Amino acid sequence: MPNPVIQEEATGCGIASVANILGKTYSEMKDIAGAYCSNCQGAGVFRTSCSIRLEPLISRSQNWDLHKNQDAPKEPPKPSIKAMKLLLVGCLSFILACSPHDPNAETVSITTIELPEPQRSGEVSVEEALQQRRSIRDYASTPLTLAEIGQLAWSAQGITDSARGLRAAPSAGATFPVEIYSLISDIDDLADGVYRYRNDDHSLEQVIEGDLRPRLFRVSLGQDAIMNAPVVMVITGVLRRIEPRYRERAMRFMYMEAGHVAQNVYLQSVPLEIGTVVIGAFRDDGVSEVLQLDDGEYPLYIMPIGKLQ
Repeated sequence: MPNPVIQEEATGCGIASVANILGKTYSEMKDIAGAYCSNCQGAGVFRTSCSIRLEPLISRSQNWDLHKNQDAPKEPPKPSIKAMKLLLVGCLSFILACSPHDPNAETVSITTIELPEPQRSGEVSVEEALQQRRSIRDYASTPLTLAEIGQLAWSAQGITDSARGLRAAPSAGATFPVEIYSLISDIDDLADGVYRYRNDDHSLEQVIEGDLRPRLFRVSLGQDAIMNAPVVMVITGVLRRIEPRYRERAMRFMYMEAGHVAQNVYLQSVPLEIGTVVIGAFRDDGVSEVLQLDDGEYPLYIMPIGKLQ
């Protein structure tokens, strides 16, 4: 059926008139004509005079219908289940082949190490800890114990209010973007590797095998404290946890939180007779590669940790 609006308003328009004759829409006729009417200009306001003649349009319309029917897509055959399985296997193989692999740092299946319960009271006051806090870059050869590693991790991000899930260090809006990783070596009953602190059950989760301190040393401008320490804590931030709420201020708040965490570790080190230092000079992309961080997770601080000499 002819478009009644075109029929009423565009008696003299070539495109509109053919649309009426053939029962097509104005949009279809624009495709057939291959151009707008010079008077109509495709604006939807149709004039009574038109520079496009009717006869060529009618002929072109008939040819257009013929080609349209010939080129109409046919329903493709449905793939067989076997073909779909082969496609899936091929895709998975391609993904695995393209994934970066570091022969010196092998990821491992999740291994969880339970940590001793943290101490929540001690003999050293906050004032004494503040008075004695120092940045220490040289450490004794004595290895740290699992209890000491756990105590420092708890001071950084431990749960201090289980009912509300609040932590030892303050966080903007309780968004908690910070993660704690420890490069551990030469610890009794603990394999060398990179461990992530799990504060929900106060445990360590091994994420990478092997001693990665030499690689971290190279991407941190060759700072000796990293090689001297049996434990190197790396504080990272996951931006997507905080950005939806704080937008352009999210990165600033994440840096602030890293500072809160580092100061907690400093103060907790005093009663344990442990030394540490904060390091901010490193190549971000290099540290991310060593720790195999996901996109959107950023290294913020490095803290070598060892017993006082």
